[in-house]
Amino acid sequence: MSGSDAPYRMWNEAQCKMVMDAVYRLLEQTGCAVKNGAAVKLMLAAGCQMDGDMVKIPRAVLERAIETAPSQIQIYDRDGAPAMDLRNGNVYYGPAITTVFTLDPETGQKRNGTRKDAENVALVCEAMPNIDYVCALGGIFNGDVNLSDLYEIQALVKNTRKPIWYWSAGPAHMELEFEMLEAVAGGEQALRDKPFAIALCCPMDPLMHSEDVVEQLLYLAGKKAPVVYIAGIGMGGSGPIFIAG
Repeated sequence: MSGSDAPYRMWNEAQCKMVMDAVYRLLEQTGCAVKNGAAVKLMLAAGCQMDGDMVKIPRAVLERAIETAPSQIQIYDRDGAPAMDLRNGNVYYGPAITTVFTLDPETGQKRNGTRKDAENVALVCEAMPNIDYVCALGGIFNGDVNLSDLYEIQALVKNTRKPIWYWSAGPAHMELEFEMLEAVAGGEQALRDKPFAIALCCPMDPLMHSEDVVEQLLYLAGKKAPVVYIAGIGMGGSGPIFIAG
């Protein structure tokens, strides 16, 4: 491949292997804290070991998990047409998710997001041919802020037929979200067969997996639903602000 079709790569194969070797070593020797009892039982049954509060994951267990995970996931639009073929090498574009502030499009002033903002974002993304998926861009702070995640899904499914990316405030809310998504899809099996929504779950940091987030992952696994699990460092938050450290 050449020109604009050439894939962007920061590391060569040897450098990628160095990173993966470090990952294997870290998880095997240091391990990670998993604060969900059900998940710990599954991990121990798969061959992991407990060392105090840490779950150590042998390299062979990690390699088996990678080998058995699907290498491709097909995401559909609301009409059931293929929309995103999630596999190595494919790139798709959409707005950010759960930002705290937004710039008012009329005044230019920074403020919290509203339900109307989320609806407008969905409408704009629906009309843009090079936007592949949709999320609310900003949090919803008018109304009951404890229902912000539910308001976002409502705003999205009412205003776009493209795939959506969503988050959940907790396991109980995730069940409510699936009631909404399954109703839109036409039932649990219809959503499972042609998923149009992708969940976002975020741990405390790469080595600390909190109880409620892991519970959400187990729920999603039971539903066979796609999820983005960002087990990374928040630069300037849970880690250094610069890549160099």
